[in-house]
Amino acid sequence: QGQIDSVKETADAVVNLDDTVVSLWEAISNPGKTYNNVVVSLKDWDEAYALALQENPKLAGEMQGYRQGKMKGVSTGGVVLSGTGLGIAKSIAKLKNGKIDVAHSGINVAKIKPKTCSFRGDMEVKTEQGYKPIASIKVGDKVYAKNELTGQMTYQRVQAHYNNPYDFTVYVEVIDEQGKQQTIVSNKIHPFFTQVNQGELVPSSEGHHYNGEIQNAQWVDAQNLKAGYKLLSENNHWQTVKGVSIKAEKLSAYNLTVETDHTY
Repeated sequence: QGQIDSVKETADAVVNLDDTVVSLWEAISNPGKTYNNVVVSLKDWDEAYALALQENPKLAGEMQGYRQGKMKGVSTGGVVLSGTGLGIAKSIAKLKNGKIDVAHSGINVAKIKPKTCSFRGDMEVKTEQGYKPIASIKVGDKVYAKNELTGQMTYQRVQAHYNNPYDFTVYVEVIDEQGKQQTIVSNKIHPFFTQVNQGELVPSSEGHHYNGEIQNAQWVDAQNLKAGYKLLSENNHWQTVKGVSIKAEKLSAYNLTVETDHTY
């Protein structure tokens, strides 16, 4: 109990935003002064994961592996930070262009806000109400998400919505089996689930490693897509990449954090 109180006192004493992130996580990682089994809510862990995925893919991989083995059934669901998790927490704290939210017995201190985004605002996302421009989607909306391993597709809740500027724009032209064409506009590093040419070695998106049964499939950054590659559509049919162009054009890009499967 004394250690839990120490965490509370640390949180209550912090005023400055930058100090909040550093001081809180340093306190949690000191077992001599703080409680060693702090629970981070799944929502906030997922938002931290989204940030790490773009800023530090290696850390994102560590977070994914740690979460799979450290789920704890609390009232809101959460990830227990102990042992290796405390080291991960300190690494997360370094990505402090936002706030971190730590929950234990109702303690809520701050929240991470990821700062990297993916698609131009008019790109449409399938929701329960039909297709909507990604710029108009709100937290709480449900979007069509797919589990990359099982193939199951369900509507899942949007947990966060982001917007940020970029200096380069990627145009990905695709065509479906009926000859219908469209252009997807994204930043350079957005990962696409892609079927590449057999025998061709293509860099996978950092932090994204596909272990499913689809042959020659992997996650590929937009900037590494090429004509002939295939992208999987919502109806499980492949669409073919016709061409990719990268231009030095300003891009106002948006992204979503989606619960459970993190796809849309």
